[in-house]
Amino acid sequence: MHEIAVRAQDECISQRFFSVPAGKSHYYCDAAILFGENVATKFPATSFDIEEAGKCLALDRATASVFHLVRVMELGLRALARGLGIPYAPSWESYLRQIETKISEKHGKKSRAWKRDEHFYRDVAGDLQLVKIAWRNPTMHVGRKYTPEEAEDVFRAVKAFMQRLSSKQRVGV
Repeated sequence: MHEIAVRAQDECISQRFFSVPAGKSHYYCDAAILFGENVATKFPATSFDIEEAGKCLALDRATASVFHLVRVMELGLRALARGLGIPYAPSWESYLRQIETKISEKHGKKSRAWKRDEHFYRDVAGDLQLVKIAWRNPTMHVGRKYTPEEAEDVFRAVKAFMQRLSSKQRVGV
């Protein structure tokens, strides 16, 4: 018995174990559960980063979580741009400038469908601009670190954005 205990102790020393606090265990799920089935279905390319963002939150890796959430937003940005007929752009700024140009077109040049959905496009473009300034640039350019509480705020905001984006059929997914 003593030898078994020593071997078990040796094995445990060579491993690291982590626990997820009960209050954060819901973050350690797959992406379909975290952002909802509609987002998972319409934006399957986001699944990896949504799931990783959740796992990072569960393990108190706040800055890593925000990094993954910014990647989710970028996929949403690209889908929005495709839906508006905007080709590939090399940066968020390029996409946002082109989206703003579309929004700023004279009212008479816009289709009926565009006029119907214009409020939606203005809202999501505003969300993207704010995310770019508040989270994307500081995260991707090593400008700041995030606390677990801040990362949870970002998580909720990105989730709401992606759910709003997935509610529209014309986003080009």
